[in-house]
Amino acid sequence: MHVGSTAIKTFIETYQPDVVVCGHIHEAHGIDTLGRSQMINCGSAADGFYAVLEIGEIIKLENRG
Repeated sequence: MHVGSTAIKTFIETYQPDVVVCGHIHEAHGIDTLGRSQMINCGSAADGFYAVLEIGEIIKLENRG
């Protein structure tokens, strides 16, 4: 079930940013794509989760914690 913001999803679909970083829905940490956009939800920092992004010619995303 999709529980995120439909306005943000529409923005991503329309403008296709290279990377989207989010964390509002803490239980849904992970990495996904939408069109050309790579998305990372780092989850809850209070639970020790965080994200590492390496931005160069290729964008690498990694969840840790």
